[in-house]
Amino acid sequence: MNLLQPLPSLRVVDAVRERLRQAILAGELAPGTRLSVPDLARQLGVSRSPIREAVLHLVAEGLAVEHLRRGAEVARVNLPDLLEIYALRAALEGLAARLCAEVISAADLTALRGVLDAQGAPAVSGEVSRYRALDQRFHQLIVQSCGNLRLAKNAEQLATELRLAAGLMADSAEHLRASHTEHRRIVAALIGRDPDEAERAMRDHLARVASAAQAKVISQNFMPSGPEPPPTAL
Repeated sequence: MNLLQPLPSLRVVDAVRERLRQAILAGELAPGTRLSVPDLARQLGVSRSPIREAVLHLVAEGLAVEHLRRGAEVARVNLPDLLEIYALRAALEGLAARLCAEVISAADLTALRGVLDAQGAPAVSGEVSRYRALDQRFHQLIVQSCGNLRLAKNAEQLATELRLAAGLMADSAEHLRASHTEHRRIVAALIGRDPDEAERAMRDHLARVASAAQAKVISQNFMPSGPEPPPTAL
């Protein structure tokens, strides 16, 4: 199957970076896949220079890692990485929720409540992919509505890295229902303009999600440092 599309008439490096980024986030390029500059240049029909620059951008974004002598590969996220990301998310998004309780607009609050309502059906039915998409939107709305652009930028990068760890995340129906209940608590605090409760609710939520992921990994004896997956063709 040909996964390539014609590159848009932007800077070539920007088009290459966006194509590789979307391939990584969509799972077309799996964690551990080697980002071979010559191979990618051939597949995308561009010179090697924009490939090298695009890969450096992906490394800076946390979507790729560079190894001495081996070159770059799509980043892997193991359990310690995941717990580290959630510790940072709790700090950043806890503050974002606190700020939101003071500054969120009526329009943004309405949008947030709409996402919360939409989460109800997949939380009950256990439709994981749909729930996760709405979960990403829920958290994104809060960090984008908090009035602190630097906080939002850093929180967005963590959320992007987290998408590489989908296989580690809890996905039971019980987990989805608990998550939805916790989201309702967060929104109630925002509606009540209660900064302390908003921050506490967000931190409690993310701490439980991290614990659920850890429990899943332990129960399944997941081995993130096992054999490398075979390269995925772009």
